[in-house]
Amino acid sequence: MSRRKVPPRAPRAAPDLPSAPRPWERQAARLAESFGRGFALLDLAGRLLLVNRRLLQRAGVDPSHLALGAVLDRLEPEASARQEILGRLRQISRQGGGFERHLGDPAGSRVRLRAVCHEGGSGEPSRIVLEFDFDGAAEASLGAELRGRATPRGSTHLPGGADLQLVLDDAGRILVVGGAIERLTGFGRDEVLSRPALRFVTRRSLEPLRAALARLGARGGAETLELEIRRRSGPPLPMAVHLLVSPLEPGRVFVTAQDMASRQMIVRQLRLTDRLAATGRLAAGVAHEINNPLQAVLMHLSLVDASLGEDFDQRDSWQRLREGIERIREIVADLLDLHRGRDHGTGPVPVNRIIEEVLGLCRARLRQRELRSTVDLADGAPTVLVPARHLYQVVLNLVLNALDVLGRRGRLDVSTRLRPARGEVEIMVADGGPGIPEGVLPHIFDPFRSAEQSPGTGLGLFVTWGLVREYGGRIRVDTSPGGGTRFRVFFPVAAS
Repeated sequence: MSRRKVPPRAPRAAPDLPSAPRPWERQAARLAESFGRGFALLDLAGRLLLVNRRLLQRAGVDPSHLALGAVLDRLEPEASARQEILGRLRQISRQGGGFERHLGDPAGSRVRLRAVCHEGGSGEPSRIVLEFDFDGAAEASLGAELRGRATPRGSTHLPGGADLQLVLDDAGRILVVGGAIERLTGFGRDEVLSRPALRFVTRRSLEPLRAALARLGARGGAETLELEIRRRSGPPLPMAVHLLVSPLEPGRVFVTAQDMASRQMIVRQLRLTDRLAATGRLAAGVAHEINNPLQAVLMHLSLVDASLGEDFDQRDSWQRLREGIERIREIVADLLDLHRGRDHGTGPVPVNRIIEEVLGLCRARLRQRELRSTVDLADGAPTVLVPARHLYQVVLNLVLNALDVLGRRGRLDVSTRLRPARGEVEIMVADGGPGIPEGVLPHIFDPFRSAEQSPGTGLGLFVTWGLVREYGGRIRVDTSPGGGTRFRVFFPVAAS
């Protein structure tokens, strides 16, 4: 029996799936959201790729069953009008271009629809961009709407976390400003309007912004940059800047920017915390190794002390030696405690008395180097809940740090001040030295880091920072080149 040959089946064609929305397309949706408009994105086959929340809310469409027909059903009650719109969309998908028309919204208001076929470039697919204006405003452009919202003086609230919004023309000049431009930069609106945007960035950010504007002018789309914005006074302002050229408005660059200074501060604090955690473990290991020979030294000192007669004429110096070695033991214990988090009993300690003890210890050094000093202690002897030896260590470290940077005949200022509004005591130690270089300032509390010419070990400020934080305080540093450095420590006042 002959077997009939069955011709092989032709392979089934893979379904023509739409490509995922590109980053610039998602950014365009967010931008339209911030202006209260509906936004939708279609591929050339008419499939809905992207819809913003505003359109979903107004059309009342279930996101899990999203289709253009469902959106039009809710916004255009006339079936013939819906068919006409679908026909126009098919036409521009083949021929390009765009159209605009009003829809008959069942809610009673008019909805303006604008559709533009955006020709893809550099391997990107073409898209049809739809914008729905639910307010029926006479002005058709996002730039015109932003101009209307940015007219009042002062800060303008911007949705989506933006601190600043701009519209630029194709030459990069600023046409529209929205947001707190004056608060952020010190420049008024009239000072920036019609001026090139490149004028308001630092030299470091000039070329990245110029290149981004050139790319967007050539192909459209969106880019995100980190730029430094010039201010009328003070250091530049780091900002995350989003640039968008929408196919709905060629020749216009929409800019939104967020202040990154606070975010960078948080990142620096996290990095510092990680670094301190790692180096704290190292410091604790070093302290543990020092502790063994130190205990042997203390034991032999006790044996020698017992053999000294009453007529020993260097009893004073001997006592100073013992006190110094005992303080070394306490510092080593503090390094271990910072790592292990040992709990210390606290009681009200008078700040002024501790400061006077520290200055008494350093008085000989001040005289020897002919240093001038001023001491201004607040009346009332405020008390704090910090162990006396730890408060002594904080003040001593700050004073010794100041003395290390002062030459002969320099100046040292120490003061205390009550801050009743915050329930704090401020301890201030200031020197008239050369100041801390900008590149060194972020690292001054790192362990084992000291100035090149300093005789210190680099642990003083590290220990100070740890003790201040341990007892609920905070520390601030103000410095300027040639203008000296001022350390301010704030501790909560002990309840009376």
